[in-house]
Amino acid sequence: MPTFDANELVDPFYSLGRLCVTNQRGKDGRLLSNFPVPDDVKKNLFWLCRTIIEPIQFGKYFGKIVIINSGYRCPAVNTAVGSHLGSQHLTGEAADIHVVGVPHVEVADWIASQFDIDFGQLILENFRNGSGPGTGWVHVSLPRSGSKKQRVLSREKRILMRGSKAYIPVNGTFAEALAKHSVTGQQFTHPAVISHKRH
Repeated sequence: MPTFDANELVDPFYSLGRLCVTNQRGKDGRLLSNFPVPDDVKKNLFWLCRTIIEPIQFGKYFGKIVIINSGYRCPAVNTAVGSHLGSQHLTGEAADIHVVGVPHVEVADWIASQFDIDFGQLILENFRNGSGPGTGWVHVSLPRSGSKKQRVLSREKRILMRGSKAYIPVNGTFAEALAKHSVTGQQFTHPAVISHKRH
């Protein structure tokens, strides 16, 4: 059965409260809640922590503070943030994170370089180049489940600039992509873009 206990541990290091945080409000102005959390979502959150968030927290960035801006989102919260019905946040398979004091580009490139971190998507979202480490966040997700319940590993990398609705595919490193296309402010030109709502 679903639970309302925000202190319940999903794994030894992460609680539901930390993975289900939201400051979103409904149309009536009331603060929305991601609770109760379905049991199948808890299982996905466990694997999200074990295979992606923990290697970040206890790997290169051991001793740093990893903030989870958004993990699981219930349908109401997902709609409020302007995301889409296919978002992996709805199933507890994605998180928007940042490492305090570390540029998001550095974090994203480190994750991408770790072949033991099997991510599905890795996206610099709401990013503004040259604005310091505090702009935007890093979206990272589990590989999507296939029809046979097998994880499909895509290791897809993209950038979403602040104020834009187009995701730009990244080949190579994020740092190289930003330098190559001379990203400043909201301008980012690329011959191939993918229109999409926020993940």
